[in-house]
Amino acid sequence: MVTGHSDAVLASVRYAERTVGGYEDVLSRAEIRAREGKVVYAIWHLGPDKLHTEVHC
Repeated sequence: MVTGHSDAVLASVRYAERTVGGYEDVLSRAEIRAREGKVVYAIWHLGPDKLHTEVHC
């Protein structure tokens, strides 16, 4: 049973790392849009971009 818990912990850590990395990517894309003067698009795409990142991680 200890091995199962260890695998679950490792899987949780990997998921957390990917999730945090996903936020970094989303915010980076938002920054690019904002710098291009597309502030509304930057804000609008925060939700869909995060969803896209979660689905593809």
